[in-house]
Amino acid sequence: RDASLRQFGALGNRRAPRICCMDKIRAVMREVDRIFNSMLGKNNTPTGPYIRVNYIESDSRGQYIDTGILPSSLTDFDFIFSLTIPSSLSANYYFFGSRDYTGNKYYSLSLQANTGSVIGRFDTQSHNFGIAPKDNEVFKAACVKNVWSLIRTSTAETVTRTFNDVAFGMTNTIYIGAFNNYGEIRTAPQRIYRFYVLINNVYYTYEPFVRPSDGIAGLYCERLDDFWCDPNGKNFLYA
Repeated sequence: RDASLRQFGALGNRRAPRICCMDKIRAVMREVDRIFNSMLGKNNTPTGPYIRVNYIESDSRGQYIDTGILPSSLTDFDFIFSLTIPSSLSANYYFFGSRDYTGNKYYSLSLQANTGSVIGRFDTQSHNFGIAPKDNEVFKAACVKNVWSLIRTSTAETVTRTFNDVAFGMTNTIYIGAFNNYGEIRTAPQRIYRFYVLINNVYYTYEPFVRPSDGIAGLYCERLDDFWCDPNGKNFLYA
């Protein structure tokens, strides 16, 4: 028995250098990302520990997040949110995604004018989910391949819509808390609880965190050590 324990310990000692090497590799990768982001003028590279919060919230100041992700027919997402419903819906109210002027392509979520029901738009197609959110009511919206879902979290009511024969790419990045209307920013006050996205066939989870060093709130991916905050320095509310 003692011999087996010593053998286990020896194996553990042999594994340790490999773990240390991986830690060094990760550190180098983070430093490369930091330098690259610095070259691009990005200021949201993490510099210290983070505090998890329940959600971040945009308001009339127009906070939003530019994910830097160019949507295509291969982009999947899972987005948990609630909206501050406007008093008037005389026009469609976009609150997530982007639009590309070329070919009038969309990757977006919006409220339909007058009815307030959620509409998903994917490429040149659109589908109405037939659900009208209430003020600050929590929903999950998801896209898996060409199937989009809208889930009312309080009751688990689920509506799915299928988009057929979709194959496209866009040149405008996805916004959260706003809509990227080929360069025009349309903000939409809301609470953001989670954003889960497929990038290069790998899923990454971005969740609400606050950076203690400066009190900035945003979405943080622990796997990538990547922090998204408002690009214009308008800090999110949080709770």
